[in-house]
Amino acid sequence: MSVQPNSIHLNEYNIDFDKLNRVIRTVDNNNFGKVKFEAMEIDQNAGFISTSTFKIWTNQVTDSIYNIIHCHINDMSDSVPVATETLGPNETIEDYKEFQTDSAGQVLRYKILIQNNQILTVLYNSGASIEEIPFQENKFSLDEPMMQAKLTDVFGDEPIIVEVGKIPNSMTCAHDKKELEDTQLETVEHEPLSHCTNRYFERLPGYIDVKMVSADNCNSIYSSEYKFSIPVCACEPIDDYQKTMILSMKQFQQEQSLKNVRDTVEELCVLVEVYPTLKITTLEEMKEQFTKIKTAEEKINQLLDSETESQAQELLDQAKEATTKSGKILRGMAAEMRMMNMKAST
Repeated sequence: MSVQPNSIHLNEYNIDFDKLNRVIRTVDNNNFGKVKFEAMEIDQNAGFISTSTFKIWTNQVTDSIYNIIHCHINDMSDSVPVATETLGPNETIEDYKEFQTDSAGQVLRYKILIQNNQILTVLYNSGASIEEIPFQENKFSLDEPMMQAKLTDVFGDEPIIVEVGKIPNSMTCAHDKKELEDTQLETVEHEPLSHCTNRYFERLPGYIDVKMVSADNCNSIYSSEYKFSIPVCACEPIDDYQKTMILSMKQFQQEQSLKNVRDTVEELCVLVEVYPTLKITTLEEMKEQFTKIKTAEEKINQLLDSETESQAQELLDQAKEATTKSGKILRGMAAEMRMMNMKAST
């Protein structure tokens, strides 16, 4: 499957293989002579590419439950059974080197061992031995939901900025198996926007739910709400520049929102104060004033979100006072319009 060092070609070696006894007798190199070697016979279903790295995406569900979201595996076998185990504080890797069969009766090939809220190692069963293989863990947390995602098939080379909304429970594990009884397997809630093109375990497609923050790598904030799912392997933490740009644009957006609320509150206050002095004689004039006040009131209610509420309490109080007054006026106007309608009909 590979030759190391790769500067020496396989053709430069002479391997004396005894077919009858199924053993390698000697290994010689054309330039350097005899080569020290160790031969291991793996079974026909062992297909892990030994020079590759097993990549794993994980998250912590609770203090005792760990979740494997997605894996990239370079393996030439048709089937690659995998299991997870959480080690207790006094357990070691040696305690888990015995490989049984999975629920389908297949010989287990991989074991992902977790200890102290992280992956300790990945064991591989070649059929000849149990080995620790190179791995890379990518740990996700909803405490840091802002990520950049590279979806070249959809958006080209520039990354998009997304906010992670949900990481489904895919392959959960715990030292005490009873703790998993109430843990349900989950799927994403939104349609996938892209797909992982690497080989992965079928039960771990790796989709997570996200919301669009910026579609042009922090040049602008996405104005409307756009939710979808993407492979977790497409995501990376945002860098310091992206953090600064997103924070700056969100602050500007919030300031604009506050300004819009303030302007609309002032507009409604004027309408409420002026209304009692108006001499309205027709139904059309009444409807016109009703629409102005109602529109301003609805606009305020749309603009008052939780962020505004926490950062501008004084403005919120003004808005509530204005909408309380406008509500009373609107109810009175509605009654007057009904009376005007009745008079007009008679």
